[in-house]
Amino acid sequence: MRLPAREANGPLPKTTVYLTDMPTSLAIGTSREDIERVLTPHVLRRLRPEDDEWRSRVRQMRREWRWRFFTSLVRRAVRGSLKSIRSVRGSYSQVWSLNQYPGSKEVDEARYFLRWGGEVVEVMGWVEKRIHLLLVGRILASLRPRRVLEIGSGNGAMLMMLSLMCPDVEYHGIELTQTGVDRAREMQRREFLPAAMESFLPLPAADRTAFKRVQFQVGNAATLPFPDRSFDLILTSLALEQMNSVRNEVLAQVVRVSNGYVLMVEPFPDFNLEPERDYYCRANEYFSVPVRDLPRHGLHPLTVFSDFPSKVLRGVGLVLARTAT
Repeated sequence: MRLPAREANGPLPKTTVYLTDMPTSLAIGTSREDIERVLTPHVLRRLRPEDDEWRSRVRQMRREWRWRFFTSLVRRAVRGSLKSIRSVRGSYSQVWSLNQYPGSKEVDEARYFLRWGGEVVEVMGWVEKRIHLLLVGRILASLRPRRVLEIGSGNGAMLMMLSLMCPDVEYHGIELTQTGVDRAREMQRREFLPAAMESFLPLPAADRTAFKRVQFQVGNAATLPFPDRSFDLILTSLALEQMNSVRNEVLAQVVRVSNGYVLMVEPFPDFNLEPERDYYCRANEYFSVPVRDLPRHGLHPLTVFSDFPSKVLRGVGLVLARTAT
């Protein structure tokens, strides 16, 4: 039994794509050499997709996640969605109770594979997030927003590290779980971020104490507790992937509180057309809105960028969009 193919006009080009007229100053400004510099210290080994070992792994992944996808359909019919607000709150309360920061055993001992162009790399640590920090940091430096909201800020690690690199911003983070907010505030009681977190930064720290000024609160992305047009930039980083059951409500809220830009680093279906990725994302009920459908939600893509490493089973792309103002 085959999984029905997603509707798509083929994969988006693996490059920066300008979908509308856009000032040059808003370009991502990150080269492959920049990404390689951030990636290399975390690489354990490199493989080619045509290697027998890797081809065998891919066949195994496709079989495994095809089975998991079809069993997930049965599970959903009986028990409901894995991505209900209650389910996500419960699972992530447990995740954020752990030490999910660079320098912790849970993070530093992680091992997984990334795919980038024609290469597969086995990596250690949180290098995927380090690459995301590089991309988002460069965009913040170009846009120079005054107020930024991260939706799904987790334990605050991403936002606190961003604040060190780009400190002249008023940062807010909203997180579904009390555990995540508690972890972030606990970290803010330190004089400085741990040395491992500072060394994890892909760009120089401009203010080592900026993380103390980030404001965190518990809240639901489907009912954001902010006035209209409150933030110059809304940021999501692997957060929408968990919100597929309320995606329409969340996107409507994002547009409402945005005063200009929305930056999403997410596993859009456009970047998961390979069978193993497609099965994996559908089995996990990840975010299912294609990039081309974002304008229906009031988000008008300016830049789509996917030429950076992503997990083998979950491709990620960066989309910078503008809201109608």
